[in-house]
Amino acid sequence: MLYVLHGENFRGRADKLDELVSFFLAKKPNTALVKINQENFPQFNLDELCLTRGLFEQRSVVVLHDLISVPEIKEALLEKIPAVSESENIFILSEYSIGKGDESFLKKHAEKIQEFSSEEKPAPARFNVFTLADAVGLRDKKRAWVALLKAFENGLEPEEIHGTLFWQVKNMALVKEVKEATAESTGLKPFVLSKAKAFSGNYSNDELRGFSSRLVSLYHDSHRGMGDFAVGLEKLILETL
Repeated sequence: MLYVLHGENFRGRADKLDELVSFFLAKKPNTALVKINQENFPQFNLDELCLTRGLFEQRSVVVLHDLISVPEIKEALLEKIPAVSESENIFILSEYSIGKGDESFLKKHAEKIQEFSSEEKPAPARFNVFTLADAVGLRDKKRAWVALLKAFENGLEPEEIHGTLFWQVKNMALVKEVKEATAESTGLKPFVLSKAKAFSGNYSNDELRGFSSRLVSLYHDSHRGMGDFAVGLEKLILETL
């Protein structure tokens, strides 16, 4: 009888292997446990391990661990799979990776084949807080408010959001105050500079100074316990744009 476990999730595969071994050993206490790996494979004769035991003879649970990855072992092992599947002994093949062709072949002979995919799941794309900064630069109240709510939904802290808004407002104010705003005169990178120039036309100097002042006050007041930082940011967006 053959069971096949495979996949990158080592912990899940190992737990299932332990579960199967414990089950079969408990079922018949005099069952022998044989563990075969790449190093000791030449010491064992699969034909002998496949032999049916008599009524009072010892049964075996044979664990075949990561053998298919070695070409010469794989060839010898797959040749014996039909006999393994028909044996009254229990064979458990545990592999990190099995090719599609080999998996298809093993499915024809295995009592059960189970895949354990990677434990790691792709991390969700992190919200780009600069979409909020751009909306503020464009003075698009609705777009900025929606972006702010998405930032909160994605777990961004008010401090990070505040820092991005302050950076945007500071850049717009800077290019309006400098007579000839260049990368050299402002210290801004060319791409940031071009955006700040385009956005700055949506605000007057007084509006940007007021915006900056409110941001500074909001930061200090929230850290003094004089208001909720997140609520303050939302209010600021709705009242300023």
